[in-house]
Amino acid sequence: MSTRPTIELGKRGTLIGGRYRLLYPLGEGSRGFVWAALNDAAGREVALKLFSSADPELRERVQRSARCLGALQHERIVEHYDFGETADGTPYLVTQLLQGETLADTLKTKGWLSQPEAARFGRDIALALDAIHTSRMVHGNLTSWNVFLHRESGAKDTAVKLLDIGLGERPPWFDSLLMAKEEAVDSVMYMSPEQVRGHQDIDHRADIWALGIVMFEMLSGARPFAGLRTRFIQRAWSTGTSSPGT
Repeated sequence: MSTRPTIELGKRGTLIGGRYRLLYPLGEGSRGFVWAALNDAAGREVALKLFSSADPELRERVQRSARCLGALQHERIVEHYDFGETADGTPYLVTQLLQGETLADTLKTKGWLSQPEAARFGRDIALALDAIHTSRMVHGNLTSWNVFLHRESGAKDTAVKLLDIGLGERPPWFDSLLMAKEEAVDSVMYMSPEQVRGHQDIDHRADIWALGIVMFEMLSGARPFAGLRTRFIQRAWSTGTSSPGT
């Protein structure tokens, strides 16, 4: 079971890794806490995610993902700058600081997207996934929470940026859904049948499945099988029974 990082998260000015000074909190996800931070040496603001220090498997995945993504440059994938651990063993990941909101937040506000907008976002997500798969990686956790709609200063339109690449592989059974956080519970809805069953040999096809769920969600405002309890998800995949009204 994951627990909160032991670093003092509520204190602005805390120095992480000897160079990143916490400025203000950006949010809390299913795996940790995200801060805006200042790289003292470079004078650049970044996003710094502190993960749970009680999950060795997650720490290994974060480290492996950080090494691979450091060499992967794509305009639709958030830039990864650094990875490390605090003195107490809490892993952290340093990325580009984005401006905007997640696709999940946009859908909460708007309900659903127009067909042209959904097509544009879907194309950009697919291009990012193609770059990931070409690099022999799998996202493994594609959800509307992990699609960020970033707006560059002065830009007219938002741009897709994929987050949390390579941090999938969770069941069985998702650490009791990480204490039932909304993001963790929702992520089950995007998992392929193989992921739900706990298979370890997940490949690019799991990402294609998840992209289909995201496209459905953008166009309808709901996910297939929405409202089902977690233990019924695998049964729903087997029978093909979608939720009423979708």
